[in-house]
Amino acid sequence: MRERLDRQGAEVDYQGRRDTSDNWFHVARMNVTAGLIAWPRPDTVLDPACGEGNSILDAHGMHPFHGFVGDIGGANVAAVRLRAPDDWDFYVGDAEQTIRDVGKVELIILTEFLEHIEDPVGMLRLAREHANIVVCSSPEMRPGQIDYNPEHLWAFDGDGYKEMIVEAGWTPYSKTHLAFDRPVMVPVGDVPVDVSYNFQIWVAG
Repeated sequence: MRERLDRQGAEVDYQGRRDTSDNWFHVARMNVTAGLIAWPRPDTVLDPACGEGNSILDAHGMHPFHGFVGDIGGANVAAVRLRAPDDWDFYVGDAEQTIRDVGKVELIILTEFLEHIEDPVGMLRLAREHANIVVCSSPEMRPGQIDYNPEHLWAFDGDGYKEMIVEAGWTPYSKTHLAFDRPVMVPVGDVPVDVSYNFQIWVAG
């Protein structure tokens, strides 16, 4: 399943600082992602939509590399810069332009990002032109689950996500599925619903 969601009229502000480090299932996801970034032992890593930056920073702690960090939100980039090695490179702006500006790297990170953009396949294709390895992740929708996040333009199950990666020219060789048996209940209208996510984290080359 690869479903374009109806988000007409939803206004999203990506300029403010993002920090999901107080969310237990995002912390688990970032920790696992960091290990998968470090696993191929890359020399250069680009994260063009870094958010809070925990995954790339923690991966560097496991295996040192030169980092290129970008985000559309300047507050995110400024916060990561304070915690990153002095010789890393930083960019504020659109992820596509950052990828083009940086040029060739060994590994590119597209985590918790592809579900937010109009053309995830196009972004994966651009990444394929500039990197040898991609680590990408998005929520993995459970059967019958509704994604209530107004920022998400796409919803994927595992098969749909893999098809998208392959369509963009990558060969997947690792998938990690994080499943949590701990609901997060919030009211939607008058009905409490579970808004927790499972996650899929893919490594492809």
